[in-house]
Amino acid sequence: TGPNREEIFYDNRKGKIGELDVDMNAANQRSLEPVENLYFPQRVKGKYQIHVNHYSNKGGKDPTYFQVLVRIEGQKPMKFKGAISAGEPKKEIYATHLR
Repeated sequence: TGPNREEIFYDNRKGKIGELDVDMNAANQRSLEPVENLYFPQRVKGKYQIHVNHYSNKGGKDPTYFQVLVRIEGQKPMKFKGAISAGEPKKEIYATHLR
């Protein structure tokens, strides 16, 4: 979710300031090591939030383990790992205010 409060996800891939350009398990696709990539090409001031949402299990083991890599220009990359089960509400993984 960007500072304009717009959530970027599989059903809203291209937002006003951000874009989900890779979603390897969208629709009928199935990858054992899926990747999603969301980026904001311009630095817009405000609050950014990253959530993980277990939308569909597609026959995999539960819980689903994930890793989130956050890259912010001028900062050291950050990694977050966790697990989420089918039916759980989305989890906030990271939030920051860019100035």
